[in-house]
Amino acid sequence: MKKPKRTSCTEIRPGLFKIVLPLPGGKPGPVNAYLFAGDPVTLVDTGTAQTVEHLREGLRKAGYEFSDVRRIVLTHGHVDHYGAAKKIKNESNADIIMSGKDREMVERGRDVRAGTFLRFLRLCSVPLRFRLGLILLMLAFRKMAENCEVDGDISDGMVLDAGKYRVQVIETPGHSRGSICLYVKELDLLLSGDHVLPHITPNAFVMLDDNEVLPRRKSQEEFYASLERIEKLKPATVLPAHGRIIDNLPRVAASYRKSFQQRLNYIATFIESGHSTVFAIARKLFPVLNKKRLILEIFLMASEVYSHLQVLESQGRARMTVKRGRIRV
Repeated sequence: MKKPKRTSCTEIRPGLFKIVLPLPGGKPGPVNAYLFAGDPVTLVDTGTAQTVEHLREGLRKAGYEFSDVRRIVLTHGHVDHYGAAKKIKNESNADIIMSGKDREMVERGRDVRAGTFLRFLRLCSVPLRFRLGLILLMLAFRKMAENCEVDGDISDGMVLDAGKYRVQVIETPGHSRGSICLYVKELDLLLSGDHVLPHITPNAFVMLDDNEVLPRRKSQEEFYASLERIEKLKPATVLPAHGRIIDNLPRVAASYRKSFQQRLNYIATFIESGHSTVFAIARKLFPVLNKKRLILEIFLMASEVYSHLQVLESQGRARMTVKRGRIRV
């Protein structure tokens, strides 16, 4: 029997540690939490509830216990980033802070009702069996995190003490409403959360609204506007929440834009060839699905196609209408 892999903890800069935490599935891969040692001891993201002991081991390698943590900064409200926050707070009484725009995801486990997800998938012509599977998936995701109260909201431009450093909050909506990055000017370094990843293009998830039939916010446009903001900072080093350290942000950003334009053109071509529903376009765009992650893949591809259709619509290259409860293009 193989022994469990020990937690990786690396001091990247003096007083700044990277702790790698397991995450099921091939992508996006293990979670990178970051620890600022000093006063106040500050943890950026926590991994899931299931990997809390890995996180504890990582902190001990840096010379700390959960009880030493004074502040937990969450880059956004997805379960792999806040899942262990409550367990740490119970042992440390640390303050949990994040953008208020993702606060409900951490406190309630969702930002919209389950029915809103199902309505969106129905609009996208996703078959009923997959829509029902999404409910089971949402329940499974909830087991990866303990919901907890957020102690304070942070917003664009705020400067926080983190260990021996000062970090600036940069709001970067796109991956989620409340995604943030943290810029450490002294180190010319950016903690990017899921906004910039080295090995995959981050999902600009469709931004659902309980009070809207069709999502109105354009997550792709917001994502790339946010990317421009952090490019202007020209950080020499980017520390992502998944994957290796990035030392060439312009190259990664250029690859995102190339992929984005290709996908827009593919979808426009599919529309011209007669594919008129979001699901039909998605199956054409993503012909190979990971069966072990099928339900998640279905939601991701519907979200991806819809958010690209929003951009094509704003460019005058597509038009979405709702007929008999289904989006037609």
